[in-house]
Amino acid sequence: MPKPRVPVTNAALKNLREAKGLTQAELAAAIGLTEGTVSAYECGEPTLPKSRLDEMMGTIGVAPELADVFVEAQEIFDRQFVEPTIPLAEGVPAAIWTLATASGRAIHEALFDGMIAARAKLDRQEAAEVWERLRAVEEKKRRLMIERIPGVATWALVERLSIESIEEAPHRPDQAMHLARLALRTAEVAPASKELRGCLIGFAHGHIGNAWRVAGDLHAGKAAFVLARRFWPVGVIAPAGLLSEARLFDLEASLQRDQRLFEDAIASLDRALALTGEGWATGRLYLKRSTILEQQGDHEGSLEALRAAKPWIDERSEPRLYGSLLFNLCANLVDVSRLAEAEEILPQVRERFVAHGKDFELIRLLWLDGRIHEGLGRTEQAIAAIDQARREFTAKKSYYDAALAGLDLAALHLGVGRTVETRDLARQMAKVFDSLGIKREELAAVRLFVEAAEQEVATVELARRAAAALRAVRRAREADEFRV
Repeated sequence: MPKPRVPVTNAALKNLREAKGLTQAELAAAIGLTEGTVSAYECGEPTLPKSRLDEMMGTIGVAPELADVFVEAQEIFDRQFVEPTIPLAEGVPAAIWTLATASGRAIHEALFDGMIAARAKLDRQEAAEVWERLRAVEEKKRRLMIERIPGVATWALVERLSIESIEEAPHRPDQAMHLARLALRTAEVAPASKELRGCLIGFAHGHIGNAWRVAGDLHAGKAAFVLARRFWPVGVIAPAGLLSEARLFDLEASLQRDQRLFEDAIASLDRALALTGEGWATGRLYLKRSTILEQQGDHEGSLEALRAAKPWIDERSEPRLYGSLLFNLCANLVDVSRLAEAEEILPQVRERFVAHGKDFELIRLLWLDGRIHEGLGRTEQAIAAIDQARREFTAKKSYYDAALAGLDLAALHLGVGRTVETRDLARQMAKVFDSLGIKREELAAVRLFVEAAEQEVATVELARRAAAALRAVRRAREADEFRV
């Protein structure tokens, strides 16, 4: 099933070219070949004789002994991936390591970091193809294929199955658990050094923990993370950097958030960020940090995290995520009464939500628009926007949002002395509160407001207290929801 490896001389050609900082076109021009021929050699067809490699490299000033270094190191590297019994650095003769290091950073990086990146990319491509084959068979047969068919179980398949588990988690927790356990079995049987196997097994246990979390069993989730750290201790670097410990910190932060251990969750995210390089993963971690800080009521901290996330989220490749970032930025600005800034961002958010069909988010944006109007003293505009949002939430059976928008609307009515309107609204909202299935004692402040509104003696303060109580109940309930 695995594809044949590129011959070592062909791989050495690519690594040497990159070490010299040349494009394929530049190398082709220097050695008198076409760019297509150079590209074909680097892809492994046809096999490049060592004498021809020396001739090519001599043209661009690479000594034969340095080309020998690259070829021999590639041979060692290939063996390491097929039979990974010792760390890569230990498998490279000292003379090769010394010569590569002495030849300059570019040579050293091309020789080792470049080889690792290229081989990891190839292994991940093969794992993706293997997963497509596994996906097409019955679940009970997948484990047998992994255990019995040579070449199926690899470190990259562990990673692929774990990624698939994360994708399934919000929608199908049972499938997320199946894939995470399949990743664990793959980690147990895949060819790997002792060090790499430990990291692979720990990685899989972390995803099992995440599957337990989204299934609502936080105790089992915690137990899985204890196992994860038994196999992959904190601070251990995976051989050749094939896996990142940042993923375990990231997943554990989600568990800690759902356990209401917010400080621990922030600490885990900070450790994940310290291990994450540039790219979308950094942006996603900052977004999660922002959400947790917002749950703690730290809106300034949430804003800071959102600003940190923004440079790492590319609107072209992640348009929906970018729109959500702008919405969260706008909402936090409202929470800290920076209303003019929020109003300036609002049209940008609306444009993106409309473009990507985010109907429900458009209702939330309407509600947010009403809050901005309220803060800027535009009472009638605020009442109109929030009432429309309340009605649309109710139509979509989003009862928490409908109830909270209704309490915001009641406070607005009371602020201008409209007690009759508030009474009528409270009667409508009473049915919404009953539909939430919340214990009576949890909604004492809400019940008090409804009773006062019925008697036309409710106050703005009572409405605000009821909203705060309902938000607290909602946050507690959300800890048990399926979230990644």
